Amino acid sequence: MTNLFFDNLGESSWDNIPWHDLNVHLFKIQTKIYNATCKKQIVTRKKMQLMLLEGYSTRLIALYRVTQYPFIKKKFQDTDFSIIYVMKELLEASTISSQNIKYESIWSFKTDLLIQNSLHKQIFALLVDLMQQEIIKIVLEPQFEAHFVNDLYGFRPGRNHHDALGKLYSSLIGDEQLVANVNLNDSLSKLNYFIYLDNIDINPIIKNKILKWLDFGLMHEYFYQSISFDKHIFDLPRGSILAPLLINFVLNDIYFSIRSNILKKFGIQHNLNIIFYGFHCVLISKSSILLDYSINLLKRWFNDLACNLNNKSIDIKCCRDGFNFLNYHIILFERKKNYSVVPSIQAIQLFNQGNRETIQLLKSAPIKKMINSLRSRILNWGTLYSQYNSKQIFYYVDKVLFSQIRASILRRHPNKSRYWISAKYFPSCSSYYFNEKYYKSSWILTDTNSLTREFVPKMQWLLKKPYIKIVKRGLCIIYSFFEIQVYKSKLLIN
Repeated sequence: MTNLFFDNLGESSWDNIPWHDLNVHLFKIQTKIYNATCKKQIVTRKKMQLMLLEGYSTRLIALYRVTQYPFIKKKFQDTDFSIIYVMKELLEASTISSQNIKYESIWSFKTDLLIQNSLHKQIFALLVDLMQQEIIKIVLEPQFEAHFVNDLYGFRPGRNHHDALGKLYSSLIGDEQLVANVNLNDSLSKLNYFIYLDNIDINPIIKNKILKWLDFGLMHEYFYQSISFDKHIFDLPRGSILAPLLINFVLNDIYFSIRSNILKKFGIQHNLNIIFYGFHCVLISKSSILLDYSINLLKRWFNDLACNLNNKSIDIKCCRDGFNFLNYHIILFERKKNYSVVPSIQAIQLFNQGNRETIQLLKSAPIKKMINSLRSRILNWGTLYSQYNSKQIFYYVDKVLFSQIRASILRRHPNKSRYWISAKYFPSCSSYYFNEKYYKSSWILTDTNSLTREFVPKMQWLLKKPYIKIVKRGLCIIYSFFEIQVYKSKLLIN
């Protein structure tokens, strides 16, 4: 299908749009931008980027991706906002061009929604802003991916937290090593991103749009949400789609700065592994001298830009003592000579606290609503850690969750006997179908009045499934050869 076909989907309904073909078409154009950047074909790259920037299909994909964010779905449910009636206006308002289109004038045509609920106008403005960020990310991501190194993880295609843990695990195999865990949140929040934006060769329209977002506090919003307790480290910050991409550009510069200086002093046969994930940095080495030197290089890089890196943000430990990384706790067993990866204590405490707040919030709501909320939390949190040795942790979390549920149910029916409560909410020796298996258990919170028989599953029922890395998917994996060539050329230049 040609690009002309995808740009003529204006009259198609939401269900009739070929989303799979749109994604394939978009990926092919991004691949061409990636290849053109690696081969230094600037004219071809800019031509393809302009095609994406002005394409109707890019706005469709941006709208689809934005509507899949959990916080956007929640806003739709709370305000009864329907994307079907305003899709045409959203696609028109999200156009990025030299003449900025004001969404207020477009929204004025939707007088029925405006009169019905004033919150719909705010959601419309939020969707337009997020769609424009997503469009710019689609345009700039293949250009940046051509220069990013393989040790840079987080909010990148084909490099999630499981890949970062796999790289960390392979780096720790062997002799006992030292690990420096560095938190770059405070230092990166003080960085002047306007200087970096001037050095990037991008479209002037995109650059002006990013400058406005930076003036409005795009990066400050990202770092503020990153330190919040109710947000998981792997979740995309709300309203800051473009911020992780800009931070990865800065971290890539830090990586090359450290590598080039170590290469000059210690030569090629140095033993230092660097892993970045967001504002988290891990330095691994057998030599304490090499590790201290790399930390000093990191401090010097931030000091040159008037951003101090405090010693409190640096935690140096031996892998035998265990350390935390991305809400995981990694520790070396000397007898087995193997590493154990389990949820960290802070992650467990935050999950238990979140369950307690959810139960307290829904203490007078229908029991089905409480079950669905707890079930979604268990599946989301358990899926992140079920691929590792978390069986004992899951048993402990199930025990704590049951005590919280039991206390809430007893407060809900203070005048009922415990036999009545047990028969109504906790059927004895019942069978439950979960994760394509049948489990027979007691003391499972169940909605006995529902025909579908909703229940809160045990986290121990989540099967341990090994993580399968996506091969031949994503720009950085398909054309890794060009990445290696760019990486070698940059090291030689520095």
